Amino acid sequence: MFNQHLIKFIDSRITTDPLKDASNHNYLIEEVRKNLNILRRTNWTVEFSWIKSHADNPGKELADRLAKDAVSNRNTPVIFDRIPKTTLYKELEDETIQKWQEQWDRCNNSAVTKQFFPNVRDSLHRTINISPNFTALVTGRGKTQSCLHRFNISEKATGPCNMEGQTLHHILYNCTRHNKQRLTQA
Repeated sequence: MFNQHLIKFIDSRITTDPLKDASNHNYLIEEVRKNLNILRRTNWTVEFSWIKSHADNPGKELADRLAKDAVSNRNTPVIFDRIPKTTLYKELEDETIQKWQEQWDRCNNSAVTKQFFPNVRDSLHRTINISPNFTALVTGRGKTQSCLHRFNISEKATGPCNMEGQTLHHILYNCTRHNKQRLTQA
């Protein structure tokens, strides 16, 4: 029996690179590997060769035209109808985050935290050093007179300026004792 040689020209490196990656077990990649093994056992040598996508290659132009015809023809039978796991995971993640955002928007609590983190998706991708001071700031539950008064630890809710309840918002934006620092930071 003689050896037969097949060269498959591909204009997408994204298609060929996963075949070389032994840790990639995507369904389609495994199917290609399985078929390649069958061909090798029957004395076929298969080689993949990358060509530029717009290299005026007549075979590539014909393949592009046939692919476009197949996509536009509604009567073309579906040969592969499995959805990749990565697509399912992404859709599930998007749906979960959307529901989480809806619940976050409906929640009447955590008004201070919502000022810092209004969008769930953006918050998931932030890297923040969580410290007691940071937690106190974003939850509005720091060691302020207002908070201490609410838990009956302090007799009064006002701070040293005696203007209004000493909350984090008051300290950061309204307290007359911190006007100088606010002006130098502006």
